[in-house]
Amino acid sequence: MKIDVSVLKKCREQGCVQTEREIKRVIHNFDIFLMHCGKPVFDFNFYKDLKEINPRLLIVYLDGDSHMNFPTYTQWFINDIDLFVSVDSIDVSDFVAQLGCRSICIGNTISEKDFYPIQGINKDINVSFYGGPKGDRKELLSFLQKQHIGLQCFGDSFGGARLSQPELNHMINRTKIGLSFNKHNYVRDKIRMPRHFLISRQMKGHIFENMMCRTFVLSEHVENSQRFFIEGKEIVSFEGESDLLDKILYYLDHDVEREEIAEAGYAKTTAHYEGTIQIEKMTNLVVKCANLKQGRLEVFSSIDTGYQVKPLSAQGDYKPTKKHFVNWQISEAFRHFKRGSINVAIQQLGCLKYGVPYLFLRTRIKLFVLGFLGRWKRKVYGLMK
Repeated sequence: MKIDVSVLKKCREQGCVQTEREIKRVIHNFDIFLMHCGKPVFDFNFYKDLKEINPRLLIVYLDGDSHMNFPTYTQWFINDIDLFVSVDSIDVSDFVAQLGCRSICIGNTISEKDFYPIQGINKDINVSFYGGPKGDRKELLSFLQKQHIGLQCFGDSFGGARLSQPELNHMINRTKIGLSFNKHNYVRDKIRMPRHFLISRQMKGHIFENMMCRTFVLSEHVENSQRFFIEGKEIVSFEGESDLLDKILYYLDHDVEREEIAEAGYAKTTAHYEGTIQIEKMTNLVVKCANLKQGRLEVFSSIDTGYQVKPLSAQGDYKPTKKHFVNWQISEAFRHFKRGSINVAIQQLGCLKYGVPYLFLRTRIKLFVLGFLGRWKRKVYGLMK
């Protein structure tokens, strides 16, 4: 039996508690449960409960923005799953492995059907960026705009129209240097990371999308990114404003060297990291984990890589927190309440056993005060008229 369900959609339609119950009712019919959501939708004991219902079950957890989720959610149940797949974080994959769960960072699930080279296209854009201009990347882009190096930023985040996928592919193909900013710029009003927790940079999709278009990638440095690409031959990294500008100017002035690196990055990505290849790697790992569960002998190639694995201690002296789960669950309960689904909202209040939804309450109070002041100003302005 196979069921393909959008977990987030289900939770938003009928609530997380009811979705948990529905899965528990049918889980005895399954051998593999693959979870991909990226939000803290299920209780910390949910995966342990599934295995109590079905001891033969293999649980695969596929996580995006995994460095943000790790200390606030996934770390609490990592020993209840069999395979952890990080889409974007090399570090979290290392941390999870040290906690006793098999893991892999696949880095990319993008298909060459969507991003590909356009033969004979004129590369008339010096430098391009697309995505949200948040946090540090906003400052870097503002700095570059003042340097007059031909930077073009695309998409609705910059006041333009939202690009369709073919339009985005065409824009990347026109680009000489594609930028990838790899810090996770989370919204602090929605999630509070543990004190002393150091967020590492990610292997962003921009890296692979540009490479699959045979476009040179200038990427903010990601620790251990050599597991994917050879620095200076397939990708070029930068650290800070001056280094970024120096390398843009250099590679704009050295066309042959730039295009050789772009060609090498394209060859590496299409041969080893294209989306279907990455999914096949993940599937092979799932099969191996299933075989182990049945008592068969399996050999994992990761044993022979010789990678320098980043220790958990390097992440900082922090304590895992459950605040993200509580705040997200309460915000969803509030959304159900506004829709009139009172019973669903009440069910999700069970998350309060893990703590107080401080960020949610602070945000609601702030919105209330701002709304009150806005109405008061309009009233005073009306009286003055």
